[in-house]
Amino acid sequence: SDASGQGEDHNFVIDGWDQTLRKIAEVEGEQSGITMKVYTDLPGVQFYTGNFLEGVRGKRNMIYHDNSGFCLETQYYPNAANEESFPSPVLKKGEKYDTTTIYQFGVDNHIKVPGRNFLHISLDSEKLADLILQPNGIQIIF
Repeated sequence: SDASGQGEDHNFVIDGWDQTLRKIAEVEGEQSGITMKVYTDLPGVQFYTGNFLEGVRGKRNMIYHDNSGFCLETQYYPNAANEESFPSPVLKKGEKYDTTTIYQFGVDNHIKVPGRNFLHISLDSEKLADLILQPNGIQIIF
């Protein structure tokens, strides 16, 4: 969990990063069938679970709760500007910044599991975690 103990806020290194655009994550809502694939040419991804959403009004005036959402934010590693061994995010005068991240959404019409609402998240096609959405938050199973 993050420093507040309320959820996840962690950076993951893209294994075998080679600066090419490739799929780094795939998410699927087991009940809804909604899918999201993430492609990027950046070396890291921040996984954040909406740790401070309590009481925020969203779409159709819905009230959100802590951990009722998540994001996968592609980026360089935290503190990369100060770590020589990390890929550098520093752009020097005259250099061009060019990066691509694609969030591809779809619907998978497979059979849903009644009574369970979970997401499967994979990075580089390897299982990272199952997130089980519960009334009191998200349970993460590694």
